Amino acid sequence: MFFRNRSATDLLFYYSVFLALIILLSTSWDAPISGDEYVHVKQAKKNINYITSLGEDKEALDTPISRLKHYGQSFDTITTWLAGIFEINNLYRFRHLSNAVVAWLIILFTSLITAKISKSKFAAIITVILFLVSARFMGHAMNNLKDIPFAFSFIFSVYFIFRFIVKLPKISWIDLSLLIPGIAFGISIRVGGLLIFAYFILFTGLYLYFLFISGEIKKIQFSD
Repeated sequence: MFFRNRSATDLLFYYSVFLALIILLSTSWDAPISGDEYVHVKQAKKNINYITSLGEDKEALDTPISRLKHYGQSFDTITTWLAGIFEINNLYRFRHLSNAVVAWLIILFTSLITAKISKSKFAAIITVILFLVSARFMGHAMNNLKDIPFAFSFIFSVYFIFRFIVKLPKISWIDLSLLIPGIAFGISIRVGGLLIFAYFILFTGLYLYFLFISGEIKKIQFSD
């Protein structure tokens, strides 16, 4: 069994993460609609028409006022498309619940990074609690389908950048293959997602340089 032979701290961490999911879903269930959601949903539907018509329906490109054709709409489009596929009537509730799940993933991956760095599940529990008592984060977790998915792309990517770097000089293709969609998802929401790639190059380069000058490695190895 998964929970067998687990320490009390480990179990408390798992329970805290699970509790965070319940809290996020419950607070998002009846969350109000933000001022710009109507515009983003309307654009998401235009995006779906553009894609399904193979580019023939070009209404999605006609945004002289909102300029949304220049704005990242991936998560809005995906949630709207899924709501249509599964015939979900309450689109906005589905959007908010989907956003809550992504917010929960932010908490999960941040706490995992904390646990890896500190080597302490107790520190990871504190991380979960800090998220839950952050009014700003909890507010955005209810209905902000831009900043929450964008933040997730960053923390998800940072997690696999960290995993990749600590394995050097061995190159982990698994971590690289998971980092790529994290970067792509970030760029699909905001162009600032390109910074994730910059961080990857910067910190990987610095760590490799440190290993070379310290004489700890002579050549790059490949794994996975």
